[in-house]
Amino acid sequence: MTCPSCGNSNIYRSHSRHLLEKTLRAVLPVHYYRCHDCDWRGMKTDLKWRKLSKYLISVLYVLLVAGLVIALIGTLLFFLVFRPG
Repeated sequence: MTCPSCGNSNIYRSHSRHLLEKTLRAVLPVHYYRCHDCDWRGMKTDLKWRKLSKYLISVLYVLLVAGLVIALIGTLLFFLVFRPG
């Protein structure tokens, strides 16, 4: 892997620094890297675009289904607590 800034191959994985980076790393198949020559730091993926797009679609599908389940449970609880009539 080469650095996108300077083109050298002196690039190593970097640790996630704060909550946003840790969350992105947990949700997406990306890793943070640092170049020791030019001090560039950023995220890159090891996956090809086709695999990455399939992964993102599956994550969005899971989030959609989870949202629908939560909405259904909320609706059922609402009608159990506030019964009409």
